[in-house]
Parts: sequence; C-alpha cells; structure tokens
Amino acid sequence: MKPISEGFKPFGAGWWKATGEAVQLEVRAQTEKGIGANGKFKPYSASYAKQKPKGTIKRQANTQVSPPNLELTGEMMLDLKTIDPQANEVSVGWLVWGERVRYNAARGRALSTKENAFVKSALRLIDRLVRAKMREQMNATRGVRVIRVGK
Repeated sequence: MKPISEGFKPFGAGWWKATGEAVQLEVRAQTEKGIGANGKFKPYSASYAKQKPKGTIKRQANTQVSPPNLELTGEMMLDLKTIDPQANEVSVGWLVWGERVRYNAARGRALSTKENAFVKSALRLIDRLVRAKMREQMNATRGVRVIRVGK
C-alpha cells in the first residue's frame, strides 16, 4: 500500500479544462431557465419586455422574454470561456463581455458574484467531479481498481 501523500496529485490541465467546459454548459443551461448566482432573475423592464418579442432590435437572435435568459444577440453567453487550465486549477469567465455581466448583475440578474461564484448547480457539479477524481486517485493508492459493468 502506498502512502496517502502519494495518492493526491494535481489532476492535470486536461481534467481541469474538461471540468471548466462542464461548468460552462451548466451555467448556460441554468441561464436559459432564468436562474443565476442569486436564484431566479428579476423580470425584464416593461418596455424591454414589450420590445424584445417583436424581434426588431438590431442583431437580435433571441425573442424569449420570460423567464429572462440574458440572451439578445447571443454574444455574451458565447463569450463564457474556460480560461488558462493548469495542473491544479482553471478559470471560467467572460473575456470580452464581462462589463455586460456586471451591468446585468446590478439589475438583479447576476451570473456570478463574490459570494456565489456561479449558479448552485454548477458548484455542485464541480464538487461532484472533484470528489470522483479524488476517489479515483485514492483507489489507485490502495491498489484497488473499481470496475462497474453497466449503468
């Protein structure tokens, strides 16, 4: 049996990149449902909610009004990226549209805050993936391989 200290090694940039991409997908899915870092989004203003379904706004790609999904042109959510994956960490955020994310947060539609990095489901996803990786490393340390057949 190997010492436990040998069991936990950096997960690797590839693993963190995949985790970052999974977080991106989760944030996009929850945003589409109108859920942000602080729960459900505040409704759009009456004038915007009246204008958006008409499809008359320049470069408009989305007409959904309820629940608010923060998508008009689609550019802000496409800018959500996995940034600089390393052996022991990754950043997920907006490279260009960060100011628009802050603007929406000030209006009650926060995608990310200091208190809540992302939606709660994304944090649960990260927790689940890290625990699974740690369990895999511990099993390798003990010399035990877990093999499951089927689902």
